[in-house]
Amino acid sequence: MFMYSNLIISLLILSHIVGDFYLQNNKIAKGKIHSDNILLKHSIHHFLTSLLLTISFFSIKLTIILFGFAFSHYLVDKHKIRLSKKYNKYSLILFFTDQFLHILIIFAAYPLYHFLDLNTLYINLSNMIINIYPILKVINNNIWTQLILSISFFLFIINGGTIITKLTLLELSSQYTSEAKNNEAVETHDISNTTNPSIHEIAATLDESNSKSGGEIIGILERILIFTFILINNYVAITFVITAKSIARFDKITKDKSFSDKFLIGTLTSTSIAIFCGFLYKVLFLK
Repeated sequence: MFMYSNLIISLLILSHIVGDFYLQNNKIAKGKIHSDNILLKHSIHHFLTSLLLTISFFSIKLTIILFGFAFSHYLVDKHKIRLSKKYNKYSLILFFTDQFLHILIIFAAYPLYHFLDLNTLYINLSNMIINIYPILKVINNNIWTQLILSISFFLFIINGGTIITKLTLLELSSQYTSEAKNNEAVETHDISNTTNPSIHEIAATLDESNSKSGGEIIGILERILIFTFILINNYVAITFVITAKSIARFDKITKDKSFSDKFLIGTLTSTSIAIFCGFLYKVLFLK
């Protein structure tokens, strides 16, 4: 089973990204803040997704491991929500810590994958596909692992990148709002005017992936292009993407300082995500 461990990990990472950034719709993202039942439903989605994606390796031992992942996902999200409520803040630090812990748990279980019973379904399925499409015989487990992780990276920069960019802009917006209210409170001696936006108000706008704005779609295309250009070592093309985006918004940038600040922060955040993912991918596979 050792030779399949990396492939299983890649499938579990794909499962996590699908579960957290695609199956988690607006209702679940907002509802799990208030309800443990909805949080449990979210964890069950993760379990079923991971079970489906690893079905060719199905075994009782693997099912127990997947159940453990779902339970750990519930606990991590539960503590993240508790901290968010305690500090009345849904911050980037909590978001990245949450995601880091989920991925870390998948890798931490690496030794357990060696003791799994290899289900003949994977071998039989592989042989059947190769018999139908002989050209696929050249694709080994390492190539499948690379392909699955490539899909995972693309899926992450699409929805995950949108959420991170939104969260960055929301945090800065809340800071500006808080500073403005503080200044107003000092001038008017009204201390009650220094209240920050609540965690519920912020979270309500984080995962509106069902209806993306034009700016979000542009950001998605921007990250996909930058990530792709890094993979093919065409770094010059990245400058053209950013330049084209800036030219399209030049008129509004020069006339609206508030918009120009948000545009610059959003663009830098979005491109940083794509660049980081691109170089991380190359470190993993193109040493």
